Amino acid sequence: MDGHFAANADWFWTHRSLHQPVADLNQAVGADAALAARVLASFDNDAGFDRHTDDPAFAFACSALPDPPRPQLRALLETFYVILGSNGGFSNQLTGNGLLTRNSLLADFWLHNPNLRVCPACDGPPPDRTGDKIHAQCDHFFPISRHPALSIHPRNLVPICTPCNEDFKGDLDANDRAHLSQMFLPYTREVFGPLEVEAARPPQQGLTLRFNDNGAGETPRIQSLNYILHLQERWTARLQDQIAPKIENTIRHQWRLITRLGHDRADLEQDINAQRVEVHRTHGQAPDTIVAEAYWSLLASDPNERDALLL
Repeated sequence: MDGHFAANADWFWTHRSLHQPVADLNQAVGADAALAARVLASFDNDAGFDRHTDDPAFAFACSALPDPPRPQLRALLETFYVILGSNGGFSNQLTGNGLLTRNSLLADFWLHNPNLRVCPACDGPPPDRTGDKIHAQCDHFFPISRHPALSIHPRNLVPICTPCNEDFKGDLDANDRAHLSQMFLPYTREVFGPLEVEAARPPQQGLTLRFNDNGAGETPRIQSLNYILHLQERWTARLQDQIAPKIENTIRHQWRLITRLGHDRADLEQDINAQRVEVHRTHGQAPDTIVAEAYWSLLASDPNERDALLL
């Protein structure tokens, strides 16, 4: 074992949790040199996914391994994520750049994104903090149940809120709805910008949200996003239950002030446009501004929507 782990052999021997998974994987592969080579090649292929995000021919390989050794490989690589979540984490001996733990990874993300005040997945409230500890989830964008080689891959670990991780995403895999080259990817291909969020009130229906991808409608990118986060459904509920009532109360209050001053609806339209611009300016700095801007934009463009609030 010392020969395989070389300079890191001491670190390996001190982490007893790794010993049995390594032995189990070795036994599963047995003396089959071709299978062992396939396991290593599958790991290298998947771990390099971030170099192939625009390659339509790329395919993940670990999920296609036979059984065994697929479960044994998963058990071994999931153990590395458990180590990341422990206080000991990965020492400088391995990283060459100081201690790496789940908490330090989360803290580093928020340190380098000081203006971000929302969950980067759902635009909801940011995580709570107590002292130096940030109470956030460190989610796998690609679940390690399907992609074990990405268990501690830096491009696969995303700090998101607890509801996003535990109530919605879980083990859902965006790769089930879109190819790697098509989907939203943290750090590499951000969703906001190409994703257009529009509020609408179709005839005989309630207020709703529509997603549009660069004018191309519901692309695989949107389908995969909704599959893993249910974002369109969640944001529509937020719009109906929380955001629209608050905005409507604001508009009614503004209208009372405007009429008291003897002004007309043109002043209200100016106020609505000013609010829309201000909300856009605070994207990422306050929760739910993306949904709020969509509703302000509807009010700015649709006189019937505005008139309905003033009756």
